[in-house]
Amino acid sequence: MHRRFKAWMDTKRHGRQRGPQDPEMPFLPNPRPYALTPTPSQEQVTTLAEAVPFFRLPLELRRKILIHAFGSRTVHMDLVLTHPLREPLNDERSTYRSTKPAHRYHTENMHLYPYTEENLGLDTNQPRYVEGTEVLYGTNIFHISSKPLLNNITMLLPQRSLSMITSLETVLHLDTHEHQGKAVPSQPQLERGLHILDKHFPQLLSLHLGIRLDNPPLPGPRYEVNRRPVYLPDILRSIDVFVNRRSDLPEFSHFRDPFLLSIPESAYKDLRREIRDNDRYYTRKSGSQVWRHLSSEPLELDGESEIINATPNKGYWIWGDYEDRLPCEIRRQVLIEAFGDRTIHMDLTYNHPPMPGNKQAHAMIQEWRLGLDKSRPKGWYWRGCTCHRKPPPWHPAIATESLSARAVDKDRCCVGLAQCCEMWCKNCKELYGCWIGAMGWLQTCKQAYTEGIDVLYRTNTIHISSPTFLVDLMAYILPQRSSSIKSLEIIWFVETDVCIGKNLPRDKDLNAILLVLDNHFPNLKRLNLALKLGLSKNVETHYQYLFDILDTFFMRRVSDCMRKPFAVSIPYTVYVEMRREIVCAQRHEGRTFHWQIWRTLGGEYVLPEKPWITESFDTTPGARCNNGYWIYPGELSVPRRRELEQGSRA
Repeated sequence: MHRRFKAWMDTKRHGRQRGPQDPEMPFLPNPRPYALTPTPSQEQVTTLAEAVPFFRLPLELRRKILIHAFGSRTVHMDLVLTHPLREPLNDERSTYRSTKPAHRYHTENMHLYPYTEENLGLDTNQPRYVEGTEVLYGTNIFHISSKPLLNNITMLLPQRSLSMITSLETVLHLDTHEHQGKAVPSQPQLERGLHILDKHFPQLLSLHLGIRLDNPPLPGPRYEVNRRPVYLPDILRSIDVFVNRRSDLPEFSHFRDPFLLSIPESAYKDLRREIRDNDRYYTRKSGSQVWRHLSSEPLELDGESEIINATPNKGYWIWGDYEDRLPCEIRRQVLIEAFGDRTIHMDLTYNHPPMPGNKQAHAMIQEWRLGLDKSRPKGWYWRGCTCHRKPPPWHPAIATESLSARAVDKDRCCVGLAQCCEMWCKNCKELYGCWIGAMGWLQTCKQAYTEGIDVLYRTNTIHISSPTFLVDLMAYILPQRSSSIKSLEIIWFVETDVCIGKNLPRDKDLNAILLVLDNHFPNLKRLNLALKLGLSKNVETHYQYLFDILDTFFMRRVSDCMRKPFAVSIPYTVYVEMRREIVCAQRHEGRTFHWQIWRTLGGEYVLPEKPWITESFDTTPGARCNNGYWIYPGELSVPRRRELEQGSRA
């Protein structure tokens, strides 16, 4: 029995499918299938000069041309283990991002890609490889921030190419451990990185070394970044030995420019506090850089208190990186300017996908013009874009706008029919495109996500028109996100019943959306609620008890810190009927049509004295943000669902 059980277990173990494993690190073939740097004979050079006009030029001129083509700049060299790039949905728009070389040419974005269709890189079988590699590696500044690439550099680049690199920017990622309340960087990891630089980059003339520490922010206020103090003496001593070694030993080229060391901004601030009275350090007036003096000679300053003996063999510069350099208030203002303080759409729809759009359509959506692609099956689709239903605050056209002119339920942005895209430009520059543009920033790092997601939800007005999305809100948005939303625009359908010759809106439909607002949006300070009523034709609407329900809702939501009052839109036909009754009851004289009416929380109606002015709030007697709300007309009435179903059957 035991033997049979063991055999059964072995069968199951060997038959089990193993999970996918990470692929091997790429490496250079050994031996090379051809000579890496062929040395051309005189005959080959003569033949090449006769065949190719470029090689008839003098060597110095050819070198200048190659430097202008792909030299004398900073180039990135990185290696990551990740999923491949997805092919763009629109090749015309994003050709240079294509992962297929054949799709990268003959477009307006061709200059963004360094290769040509005829020559995908340097041909190692041609003598031009020699001149090209010398320019590529000898004149460019290489930026390497990939830890796998730096640790396995010789598997990917030949030693000859590495020895030609003279300028390098590299990043070392160091772990830390806590000791006496401070973050202590890993000394072995630093020494290993410095050893790689000594072994594989002997000809460096310029070096900028950045150190990234695993020192996450401490718990604290949302907009204040505090980190554990960093213990730096051991790191600086290792860097001192490294700089002296590169300056003294004959096997290394001496630095032409002073060595640069960048450390996290929080560690840089700690360093500046510690060296305040140390005469072996010099701090620039701006405070952006600190000189660590290694020579026995004293520091020499000129008449403007600038150091004059900061040479590569006497020390090196230390500065803080961009991690926390900008104050949180300035960072927040930058993010608000980038993708905050505007109205954005957030919707979920179940339908056929729209037809492919183009650059001229709002957010490249052309559903209103080309319709849906019914050849593809229905599915759930997210729809998000910047709202261009109305002019921006700085545009002169906003002065003539009223609530009803750009009613919430008249919005057509999510079908590609936005009316004010061209107005959302400053100084003829498309600073505010149709896309929200936040995803790239949110995926940068944890701190960028924390600060960016707060700006995205807290400063923007969120426009939602999908009932499915609103009903199951917590299935799509985290509670902390919905609770941070302060401004909302919502479109909600309320069905009606016909009773005693009147349209009676269903109070349960209205209470459903009010319950969602109470449960999931506790910090709401601005609400523009568009109610669409399913009305029967030629029948009056009993609307009064709808506003009684809204009065109760707004009473528990208003506060003294509100800057804009709540607003509710109703179908145009119902609004005209309501306004006529109010005008008759108040015996209002004149033929001016009031495009918005103020209703107090006590149930009284107030007509603005100057209804043609956009800011009618100041001309409405007794109106304050915390004692009422606006009522304005939306679209024409919507047929009842029952009538729509009967019409479709007919």
